[in-house]
Amino acid sequence: MSAFQPRPVIATIYSGTAGGTGKSTLSANLAAYLSRYFPVLLVDLGIDNTYVSASLHSVNLAPGEVGAVEAWLAALNGSPRPLQPTVKPSAKVPRVYVMPPGSIAAKDISKRSYSVRDATVRLYSMITQQAVLHRAPFAIIDTPAGIDVLSDLALFVGNIAVLVLNTSAVTTHIFDGIMARVGKILSKKA
Repeated sequence: MSAFQPRPVIATIYSGTAGGTGKSTLSANLAAYLSRYFPVLLVDLGIDNTYVSASLHSVNLAPGEVGAVEAWLAALNGSPRPLQPTVKPSAKVPRVYVMPPGSIAAKDISKRSYSVRDATVRLYSMITQQAVLHRAPFAIIDTPAGIDVLSDLALFVGNIAVLVLNTSAVTTHIFDGIMARVGKILSKKA
């Protein structure tokens, strides 16, 4: 009988397509808190040069380094040599490993069509490989505002979904939109 091989638990921090809800701040703080107990991988999927959770941990990409979204897109496009996303330790908190998004623009994601299954598998594989490599039993995905495709895939990948409801930023209209999207995603999963 083979030994049980636990996989990292992935929590997706989500608020639909609304920005300014506190997703990134919650992601960065949750990673910092959990790192008291075990290593944590923080995956920032910000696009259009928005990488708030990574910057809260003072992690940026140097020229030539590959971001999470760039590595994922390269894998989807059948890159002959898979790109490894850059993962750096937080400059603020020990045992938090941050995967910044890179410099991909929203238009570069939304103008392409992908197999949902292939896109999900590649995102899941990238995150779990990096979590295992950094001995992190827990990964947190900070979803981007304004891009449905990447946020939806992050929900598919996650074991836990944390729905951020900042009443000063999220109106009833936005909440209804979130619930409709989550319901649609859950019906696809079933």
